[in-house]
Amino acid sequence: MQRGKNAEQLALDYLNQFGLTLLQRNFRCRLGEIDLIMQEGTTTVFVEVRSRTSDRVMDTIETINRKKVQKIIRTAGYYLQQTPEGFGPYRFDIITLTGKIDSPRIDWIKNAFADE
Repeated sequence: MQRGKNAEQLALDYLNQFGLTLLQRNFRCRLGEIDLIMQEGTTTVFVEVRSRTSDRVMDTIETINRKKVQKIIRTAGYYLQQTPEGFGPYRFDIITLTGKIDSPRIDWIKNAFADE
């Protein structure tokens, strides 16, 4: 649990370095949860954060299955319906952190999946 919170904070700090600003953290509704909702220019960016100590068995990105993607998309749709900024462009990004939490390898996959 604490590793997850630390990973989200590291991802937030990382994205801030590239000019993205936080709109909401841990957005929850009955459909699911989105770790970070960011703004980049006029684009709303829904970010899934994944953290693992090792990618020996499977790559960190592979831990996001089709069911999880569909849940994120539905949750994002709900968010967009509820917010005035929801009518602009949007995308889905993934931040993966692999290794020790105090010095992880960070990978940012922009536009990781499309609204299906």
